Amino acid sequence: MKKTGFTLIEITAVVLILGVIFLISFPTIQRLMKKSEQDKDSMNNENIIMAAKTYLNIHSSEYEFTDGTDIDILLSKLVEEDLIDDNDYAENDKVVCHINGSNKECSVVIE
Repeated sequence: MKKTGFTLIEITAVVLILGVIFLISFPTIQRLMKKSEQDKDSMNNENIIMAAKTYLNIHSSEYEFTDGTDIDILLSKLVEEDLIDDNDYAENDKVVCHINGSNKECSVVIE
């Protein structure tokens, strides 16, 4: 008589092996997902900073650039100018740019 299909023991062994593989790989997958989220946030912040510097260059006549000056730019203004995408930023989220000579150092402040 010819055997067809799988026995209960064979199916149980396959499920057990797949479970072990999943348990071994789950922490690695979780770590990769967390790192990709951090990379996304980092790139988003870099894009916001570049947009803020562009905004300052476009609107340079509106600001007084003296050494030690801090300029706050709301992210909503960057969205209005189409420099960044609207990601539901809060009304008080901003970029703070510190003017040091011709160098503009900016940091994102999201509260």
